[in-house]
Amino acid sequence: MQIYFGPIRDVPSWPWVGRDVAEFLSAEHTIRYFNDLTDIDDDSLVFWVKCPLRDQDAAAVLEKKLRIVFFPVDVFLGYDHIAECRDFIDACRLIVLHSRSMARLFPGKKIRFVDHYNKYGVSHQERQPNGSLVWIGAYQYFPYIVRYMLENGFHGKGNIISLTNFNSPTAIDAANQLSQSLDLGIDFGDLRDLSDFSIIEWSERSQRELLLTCSGAFDYKDDLDFNQIHKPPTKLQKFLCSHIPCAINGSSPLRSILGFDLCDILDFDTWFSGDYQNLVSRHGVALSRRLRLENIARKYVEFAEEVSPITMDSAMLEDNCDYGLYLCDE
Repeated sequence: MQIYFGPIRDVPSWPWVGRDVAEFLSAEHTIRYFNDLTDIDDDSLVFWVKCPLRDQDAAAVLEKKLRIVFFPVDVFLGYDHIAECRDFIDACRLIVLHSRSMARLFPGKKIRFVDHYNKYGVSHQERQPNGSLVWIGAYQYFPYIVRYMLENGFHGKGNIISLTNFNSPTAIDAANQLSQSLDLGIDFGDLRDLSDFSIIEWSERSQRELLLTCSGAFDYKDDLDFNQIHKPPTKLQKFLCSHIPCAINGSSPLRSILGFDLCDILDFDTWFSGDYQNLVSRHGVALSRRLRLENIARKYVEFAEEVSPITMDSAMLEDNCDYGLYLCDE
């Protein structure tokens, strides 16, 4: 049986959830990649990342007798979008989620959970905090950050830096649509309207530099936005693995799913206390072990064995896995 990873796409989730794990597993298994269904041999095991097929194309999955493990990470825009892909979802053997809140959206399907591996965390021994606070995220959601800061007097609390893809035309359009719906009266395509905010274009290099120098990091999730509600805690995990004191808005369900209660953004006394830093560092040690690439790859092996009669040799994973610290609360 062939083992495929794909579809190959120029989006951050593909290398993080797909290619990197595939390359790790390729040391012991024959891995192939695909762009679309025509690249996949019949009767194959497929790790399918994002890009669900619409119903009119889903019949081919059954015709080709594919055993699909589907990772719908950050792809669905709402209930209607899921309904449009229902035939494809039904044809999948296993749905693997990065966000526990999404499980109820796939009734009747076998569900498993997995985390992103710690791809972007930095070594806490190399950190040199300089007093800055950082938010990292897609520019289409930046209006939520702006509104939160304006409503809560967040300015004046330190040097706040937003690392985001503010040069993307698609992201600018989406940000302006959200700005209009929030009645902000701000043109997110004109940085002169955002002169009070320190904004840097996202890149792996700039992200690493900020994680090494910031004194704290935060996230915000709107509790009425479908996509925001079902976001996984990936950024917070990255901060914790780097031993960076991090916080989130108190109304977010992500506040208490990481093994301890994260600080509320507005609780500065707790956020920058020594006790909280110690809690973050202690949790970061265990979380870093849990989110090692070899541990996440081991989960993929388990998913494969659930949907396929093949036996995948996981011996090369065992030497590096710390099973006792894999705390996935399934």
